[in-house]
Amino acid sequence: MFKSFKLVGIVISLFFLLTYEIVTLSYSKVDDEIISDSDKTGLNAAYEYGELSTDTEVISSDAGLIVNDKIIVLEEDLISINDEFYISIKILSEVLDVEEFTWDEETKEANILVDGNNIKIINETNCIIINDINYYTEEAPIMIEEVMYTPVSFFSNIMGVEAIDWDEENNNLSLTKEDITVPEDLVYKKPTSNTGTTQSAPMEHTDDDLLWLAKIVQAESGSESYEGKLAVANVIINRKNSSLFPNSIYGVIFDNASGVQFSPSVNGAINNTPSAESTRAAQDALDGKNNIGNCLYFVGKNATSSWAAKNRTFYTIIGGHAFYL
Repeated sequence: MFKSFKLVGIVISLFFLLTYEIVTLSYSKVDDEIISDSDKTGLNAAYEYGELSTDTEVISSDAGLIVNDKIIVLEEDLISINDEFYISIKILSEVLDVEEFTWDEETKEANILVDGNNIKIINETNCIIINDINYYTEEAPIMIEEVMYTPVSFFSNIMGVEAIDWDEENNNLSLTKEDITVPEDLVYKKPTSNTGTTQSAPMEHTDDDLLWLAKIVQAESGSESYEGKLAVANVIINRKNSSLFPNSIYGVIFDNASGVQFSPSVNGAINNTPSAESTRAAQDALDGKNNIGNCLYFVGKNATSSWAAKNRTFYTIIGGHAFYL
């Protein structure tokens, strides 16, 4: 009798061992660098039963997206969760020109055919299915206002993106994937620009006004053409003449009532000696020469997700800057 129980125990043990091996072998990794094998039990530490944990910070980002050097118009902003960029999986699929994208509203699952691979993404779990094989990710996709967001770095990789770069100066995330055609309806098209220079009455000013104006022109547009320098000088003057901003050139430059307006005022670049061309542009602007009308804002020409680009009327582009009314 004892031997019989022992034999049964061995058989049961072997059964569970084989079952465990079969289950274990049914999961594999795509790439050690982009997929973690450390958590095969479900959601990772940032999630609990499909819900964001209380210490997870979700931030709507004003970062822009560039794919193959083309600026993308985003229907939904990128978001940041624990310093990781997330993007709408629908938008990511569209800009990467996948063969097919379908969304199951009932199950909240995305199905993607890309480069011949079938990918199923299941909401708020660390498991994705590629060609009927389960894979596990570090970060799970989540739903926010009925939109599925997925980590940009991981899902770009499995969808064939060769390079992911962050342009901190222009606040843009850039993806590169060869042999795709980015749909033109998703590409940002710059509005028709205004051109022309006008001459108005000179502005009364002091030597200090000229000095500070030349300094900010040098700091913000030292590498720009004379036209670019003149445009920056006129933005400062336009602000000085606007009821929305301080009524002196010095006050405009160092205005921080709504946050720092010009970074050279705090990073030390304002103290650099202005070039002869920067001084000439400042003097000409004070004398009434204007090439950007009533513009109050300028940003990097590729900063299409900036506050000015989203909230003010575009006027023109001169050199590396876009100007807004």
